[in-house]
Amino acid sequence: PRQRDMLAILARQIMHLLEARIASKKILQLSNQVNKKAAFEHALLASAADSIVSTTADGVILTFNQAAEHLLGYKAEELIGIHSPVIFHDQDEVAAKARLLSVELGRTVAPNFEAFVAKSLLGVPDISEWNYIHKNGAKVLVRLAVSAMRDEQGDVVGFIGIASDIGERKRQESDVFTAISQLEASLEAIPDLVW
Repeated sequence: PRQRDMLAILARQIMHLLEARIASKKILQLSNQVNKKAAFEHALLASAADSIVSTTADGVILTFNQAAEHLLGYKAEELIGIHSPVIFHDQDEVAAKARLLSVELGRTVAPNFEAFVAKSLLGVPDISEWNYIHKNGAKVLVRLAVSAMRDEQGDVVGFIGIASDIGERKRQESDVFTAISQLEASLEAIPDLVW
């Protein structure tokens, strides 16, 4: 009976060790999946041509990719965990957008981070033009798309903003418009030819 009790104790210890080993393998596999996902996200952010900034649900910057650094002149470490995207927005524009959204949504929208995310909180992506303010004070015209990030239960866990510099395109459109206007004026100055 004593040897049977000892064998039973030994069997339980072996089972615990096997279960621990299986759990350890599962943790290692999960860790590998998380590392692969993190590597993918890092590569995606690093290679994106557009500015990508993500925030917590209350607006604190979580990610600030290289394109955002180039577009705005800030280094990621100057903003991540410290500031809201409000820091690189024109405050008059933010106040104007908040007033427009307040009328559109039928409720007061504060002239702060809420002005960027009010629509996306309703499940509607918000795409609009904004003037970003570069660290050196220069204005940069962008097309900004803001979407809510939600967990499995549908709760908002943060936001992502993707901005494209459209200043050069707008300048080119203006140059084309000016050239067309000049051409039309020149054509009007030419007398009608009679054949």
